[in-house]
Amino acid sequence: ICGYEPSMHDSIIGNTELEKSLALAISNNELQLFYQPKIDLKTGKIMGVEALIRWIKPDGTIIKPDAFVPIAESSHLIGKISEFVLNEGCRQNRMWQKMGFPNIVMSINFTSSDFYQNDLKERVLDALAISGLESKWLEVELTETLALSDIDYAVDQMNKLRDLGVKLAMDDFGTGYSSLSYLQILPITLLKLDRSFITDIQNDNIAFEIVSAVISIAKSKKIKTIAEGIENHEQEEILKKAGCDYGQGYLYGKPMPAEELEELMRNFL
Repeated sequence: ICGYEPSMHDSIIGNTELEKSLALAISNNELQLFYQPKIDLKTGKIMGVEALIRWIKPDGTIIKPDAFVPIAESSHLIGKISEFVLNEGCRQNRMWQKMGFPNIVMSINFTSSDFYQNDLKERVLDALAISGLESKWLEVELTETLALSDIDYAVDQMNKLRDLGVKLAMDDFGTGYSSLSYLQILPITLLKLDRSFITDIQNDNIAFEIVSAVISIAKSKKIKTIAEGIENHEQEEILKKAGCDYGQGYLYGKPMPAEELEELMRNFL
């Protein structure tokens, strides 16, 4: 039980207005994908990108997803946003291939409301067919919380995507209550080491030992690993020595529009 406060009313009205604005933004094509590069730590080349949604208002203001995705999830709008991310990510990756850039993996994020839809496989198949992108160049990222909320159904959905040839990544691994035993159950191809383990890995021996152990276990299951939040070369070198496959973070680039990512890819060629 809680007493009424005027701020409660303001919050409801504010969310309603944001929902209306977001609906218009979708209709007016104000949503755009930004891309953050992922680097192969052995070669130093870009091996993939993570697609991240942004809402760009007519005045140029950029709104990040944590400000509007929760509102979208509480309404019917999240389905439209997810459809845009899936289709635009596939289209853009195929466009880069046609432009002559090296083949890279496009990673997209699914919310729980998307992932647990019965027609998930069909939607992904349609996006691949429309864009002409081969399934091996698409990766779906899931958080451990999402994947483990209904483990049996999650495994079934993941197997359907794996049957298509789509890659599967588990994001933010180690930040929730997951057990390492789930690595035996979930048909993932990539494990993302959360940035909280990387931030001070050069000074925190426990963080280093945890990261090294997880990388070792992943290798035994033939699962690739990627470290998030790499910001300096010292962290990069430590992760290389620990056997981490890929890296992502501000050391290589912040999320950026397609045009900027193309220029970066040219520099990495």
